Amino acid sequence: MIREISIDLTYQPEIPEAPVPDLYQRACSGDGVTITHWRETWLKNYQATKDHFGTLTENTVGQLYGANRGKAAIVIGSGPSLKESLEELKRNQESEHPLLTISCMHNKGLFNDEGIKPDYYITLDAGEIIFKDVYEGRKEPEEHYWDLSKDETVLAHVCTPTKFWDKWKGKAYLFNSIVPDRGIMDAYNKIERMAHNFSCGGNAAGAAMYAARVLMCSPTIIYVGMDFCFSYDNHWHSYPTETYDKVGQYVIHPDVFGIPRKTWNSYVNFKFFFDHIAKTVPGIWINASEGLLGAYLGGNLKHYKYMTLKEAITMHKMADTLYLQTMKDGKEVEKTPFEMGELWKNPQHEMDLVAF
Repeated sequence: MIREISIDLTYQPEIPEAPVPDLYQRACSGDGVTITHWRETWLKNYQATKDHFGTLTENTVGQLYGANRGKAAIVIGSGPSLKESLEELKRNQESEHPLLTISCMHNKGLFNDEGIKPDYYITLDAGEIIFKDVYEGRKEPEEHYWDLSKDETVLAHVCTPTKFWDKWKGKAYLFNSIVPDRGIMDAYNKIERMAHNFSCGGNAAGAAMYAARVLMCSPTIIYVGMDFCFSYDNHWHSYPTETYDKVGQYVIHPDVFGIPRKTWNSYVNFKFFFDHIAKTVPGIWINASEGLLGAYLGGNLKHYKYMTLKEAITMHKMADTLYLQTMKDGKEVEKTPFEMGELWKNPQHEMDLVAF
């Protein structure tokens, strides 16, 4: 049955704790299967990356430590609600003092088509699905998007597929992650020890979060497109893709508006990882997404602030730009942006103006 209706999207009330015991344990519940499946691929790719660069340690993310200290950062996932934030991401990019942006690699084709250039892309995948992710459902052939990478920067896991280095033309910084398997870690160290590890919950968006919060020292993280579920019309991303728009065997979990969403069990575990981080790691965690992040049956976890990306950016940039309103008969007829820097640079500015 298909029926078109209008829904008042109101955030659920906040709850003090998640009604799920031991979020971190739940998040890690699939690690054993993952390690068994990927062990040989990880080791092969680790060696290939070493061979490509000659040395791992001279090309690590450590060079970016403290790059955003004390400032907010936008961490961009590839969920279906991302389309609601594209215009605001463009405005942020074009502003005089943009907030730092780190995006999952899956968004590259979309962002290239939309004219959005994040400060960093990030990739965690060891499998070749990453290549189809870049161009599937997009306007141009695959090589068009890889050619544009010459002006882009990627944070890449050291186990990224070998073919990636043949395609990527821009700057790259490497990171590793700790695997709960002594044999794998010893094998890595035998090839070349690389201790710049991210804790990411097995998810590229988790790696982006860790890069922003811990590596670059951003105290405020704004999550965009971090949905971990299908859209109401069963799309996994913000545009149709043949690979991912196959619901298959799914589970149901409420979103931040209390509306049931279809998702996969592994992505519920990813969501638990992020909720664990919001509960236990100091910082300001803003959820500008519309999916499962922070949401449970009965309410949203209080450890996030819930708002749109526009509201989150306005909060951080209110002192940069004000809007001067021209009113007529009690109605706004014109709204003109005014950069506050012009006022503070000129003590004899013609306008007598305060922000509030």
